[in-house]
Amino acid sequence: MRRVLWAFALVLAGTAPALAACNDDLLTISMWSIKPVDSHMNELSFTVRSSAGKGIRMLDAQLGFTDALGATIGPLEIDRDITIPAGGTFTGKRVWGPFTIERLLKVNADDITAYTCVRAVIYDDGSKETFE
Repeated sequence: MRRVLWAFALVLAGTAPALAACNDDLLTISMWSIKPVDSHMNELSFTVRSSAGKGIRMLDAQLGFTDALGATIGPLEIDRDITIPAGGTFTGKRVWGPFTIERLLKVNADDITAYTCVRAVIYDDGSKETFE
């Protein structure tokens, strides 16, 4: 059993840099809000602004939040098939259950920083960009 765990740890260690590679400037969160839907579910609304000079037709990206002390809340995958015009925005909503983002309901919004991580993008002209 220890050998299996050791092998698994080595595999994860070898892939960690690839998982962390991203562009954090291509998309920014220009607005976010959260509200409870019921006692177990929360709705997160967010607006993503693109700084790309071309329109985006597909992306591999996530958004998340960090508090003033550096703790992470999220991250959440962004829908791969959203389209964003050059320099434009996309507004989305996601409903989540407990143990994901509900801390955003309690913490002061001034103590939260939203971030994005774009791993790959396909632009309107068909060109592809991967961030490694």
